[in-house]
Amino acid sequence: GRVSDAELSREDVVYGTDDRLEVYEHPSAAHRAVASSAVAMEMSASWLDESNPSNVRITYTRTLGEANMLCAGERFADQIEPGTCSGTLIDARHILTAGHCMDAPTDCDGSTAWVFGFAYEAAGTLAPLTSADVYRCARVVALRNDAGVDYAVVQLDRAVVGHTPATVRALTGSLSTGTALTLIGHPNGLPMKIASGGAVLSTDVDTLHASLDAFSGNSGSGV
Repeated sequence: GRVSDAELSREDVVYGTDDRLEVYEHPSAAHRAVASSAVAMEMSASWLDESNPSNVRITYTRTLGEANMLCAGERFADQIEPGTCSGTLIDARHILTAGHCMDAPTDCDGSTAWVFGFAYEAAGTLAPLTSADVYRCARVVALRNDAGVDYAVVQLDRAVVGHTPATVRALTGSLSTGTALTLIGHPNGLPMKIASGGAVLSTDVDTLHASLDAFSGNSGSGV
């Protein structure tokens, strides 16, 4: 379809090549390991069938193409998009995400869930999920969503089992312009994608600007 002038004036979503890959496709074993173990997706708990703890199912059926009226042939158009935000496990019971993902009462009243490992394990095959992949928010430990600062730390309802937290690096000083970056999360609420090929464009006191291929749903993604 034709791209309108209004669409052309929006901020970039994809910088150059669309670098998003399925987790199993990504060449970095280190990034695949973090993705599979530590990255979670926030979604409505109403779309989960948890009747069988050894086979938890996502019942949501709308595809990205249906949700956005995409033209035929657009990437990932046939994949379901149940997610609302992304997050990263930073210790046995806490997820780091975006502040705007957790600033409503419904984000921590049990009506949403954090699901680990929602990803393709092979072409056309989603990885199986169990009760060890599904958690609820118990409380929001820290939250900021103002003046350009946007983060939250979520305490889960129980200690996470079967997943290894990501290593969080304490940053002293700012990252250099041009530093390579990789984004891991759920763009548009899709099954997990790893997007490398990004870089730091500029930094200030609280934020950095980067050329990562980030979409709605990537909010809270680990970088």
